[in-house]
Amino acid sequence: MPLYEPLMPARYALPLLEFLRRENPDCLDDILLEAQLSASDLSGGNPGLRMAQFDALLSAASRGLQRSDLGFELGRLISIEDHGALGPALHSSRNLDQLLRTLERYWRLVTTSFRARYTPGNNYCEWCISVAAPMSQATMRMTLELLAVSCFLDFKRLLGSDTRIDIYLSIPSPPHLQRYARLAPDCFHFSAAALPEIRCRLPTRTFGQPLLLSSGEGTKPRLAELGSLLPRGLSTHYGDWVVLMLNEAEGVQPSLRELAGMLNMSARNLTRKLTAEGINLRELGLDIRHQRACRLLLDTRLPIAEVSARLGYADPSAFVRAFRREAGSTPAHYRRAVAKAPGGTPAAD
Repeated sequence: MPLYEPLMPARYALPLLEFLRRENPDCLDDILLEAQLSASDLSGGNPGLRMAQFDALLSAASRGLQRSDLGFELGRLISIEDHGALGPALHSSRNLDQLLRTLERYWRLVTTSFRARYTPGNNYCEWCISVAAPMSQATMRMTLELLAVSCFLDFKRLLGSDTRIDIYLSIPSPPHLQRYARLAPDCFHFSAAALPEIRCRLPTRTFGQPLLLSSGEGTKPRLAELGSLLPRGLSTHYGDWVVLMLNEAEGVQPSLRELAGMLNMSARNLTRKLTAEGINLRELGLDIRHQRACRLLLDTRLPIAEVSARLGYADPSAFVRAFRREAGSTPAHYRRAVAKAPGGTPAAD
């Protein structure tokens, strides 16, 4: 699957519009003005918002309402029924296995900005969603929350409230963590580890049981029509996506093969795409890793060993050698020198 033009269907922004009207109608016009959008941009007739527009809307709404939990709120408001033409086909699935196979196949009708993968297992099955388009860190985290909460509530409605569902989000614990605890104690797990994704883990025994909300209708006629609706446009912003992944990586330094695998393409193909954009992945990786090292050294009091681990180095000595090559000083000296220097620029050893 190539990297598709990052669009967020307008139907997923409509609940935000309704939420703003309900929570603070007086600030709605100001939020839309700040995001340079109009109410018609969020109407069902608009095929989708560019990720930059969606980003601007979420950012303006967060500031206007002074709330950090918009992703959580939108997740509560969006369900299978909001997936357009895909909704009826999903509702006619006989069981969760069939539903997730259909959803994986036609996921691009939900959004082209994230990638979905269904992995059956002996005891547990996983439904994974990962980032597949460039976006800001704030939008990425809010949208991952949106998708995680929406998936959790859909699974509960389809399987019954007593089914154990674990949701793992590779993002730091949000300020509104208590809202998750009230929704489902011990079911949501946050960690700033590896690459950003959602993993929904469900017992395999539930996958063959009939769905509570299944319409019982056949899916073939509808599925035959869905293929013609899949978006075809390609994006050229592979470099922006790679920058996002490298900046978000925790405890790892993603390889070319791993990054390509996230997009279901070969390492050679991703190299060609990046080369066409004038990007050398090795040089980009070294530069971003060093920038992250500098930020961690200056903005935190983490021990050098912990900074090394967060950047994905095998041991602290490898981090020290790499940092010295880039900065001309050890991490410890850099941290001390910048703290003392009036201009914020350390002298080399």
